[in-house]
Amino acid sequence: MKGEERKAAVASHEQDGERLYVLAWLLVFGGFTANAVYRIRTENISLPGALMPSGAGGLHAGGGLLGLILITILWRKGRMTRDLRNSGEPWAMEKQRHGRASDAIMVLIGLHAFLGFLWLVQLLT
Repeated sequence: MKGEERKAAVASHEQDGERLYVLAWLLVFGGFTANAVYRIRTENISLPGALMPSGAGGLHAGGGLLGLILITILWRKGRMTRDLRNSGEPWAMEKQRHGRASDAIMVLIGLHAFLGFLWLVQLLT
């Protein structure tokens, strides 16, 4: 892409990145909340203990926290790329790092979703 089409695509990508970053935080917060409510109702424990996932869910929850850290790094790399581009400084290496981090995170998201599926199957059986 070139010209105005490229500028529009980059602006859309940046806006999508901002939205996805906020949605990732909401999703993890929602997951921890749902797990706490489930454990309070089924295990009859207090709120602080319910926030600490146990069993197979602990691995999935740990992956969610790791994912938030990685998504935050990815988000910061994207903003750094944008800032370098807008200031006229060299930004190609930062763009490449952002792209590679994104690819790695997508693989980890797939693994995380599979762990979540296994945990759900365990909860339902």
